[in-house]
Amino acid sequence: MLLDIPRHRGVPWLEPGQGIDSAELAACAEAQGVTVGRGDFVLVRTGHIAMCRARGSWGDYAAGDAPGLSLDSAHWICGNEIAGVATDTWGMEVRPNETDEIFQPVHIVLLVNAGLLIGEIFDLEKLADDCAADGVYEFMFAAGPLPFTKAVGSPLNPLAIK
Repeated sequence: MLLDIPRHRGVPWLEPGQGIDSAELAACAEAQGVTVGRGDFVLVRTGHIAMCRARGSWGDYAAGDAPGLSLDSAHWICGNEIAGVATDTWGMEVRPNETDEIFQPVHIVLLVNAGLLIGEIFDLEKLADDCAADGVYEFMFAAGPLPFTKAVGSPLNPLAIK
């Protein structure tokens, strides 16, 4: 399923540094009429790719400040026992990070401690437009990784089938 946070807020995109917390994820899911449950894969649109395209520059998209999931979002994500989460940003979580002590703290909580699958740099614009057009934010999602060994990530060719 897709949670389209900018459309939920009534803006074209979130600005770098804007975080998404548990309450907003729950409110967006309710507003879009989706039920999030165990084993689901949740795509969270921030509109960061749309912002870069509209401004005509990728600027500091890679490794710069970005909108994204706040540390608080881990409560909703883990509480719903989802299988994975992906965003349209380079690092999934809000940048600058919410703590100076740990780099990418949401990664530590979700990936290391909860064992969650994480996706980054997903272009969600066409999917978001389609979901907004028909009001259906649920779909079959498939994104098999390449069969690398001794690696921590893989490129994907994700598919959302409605």
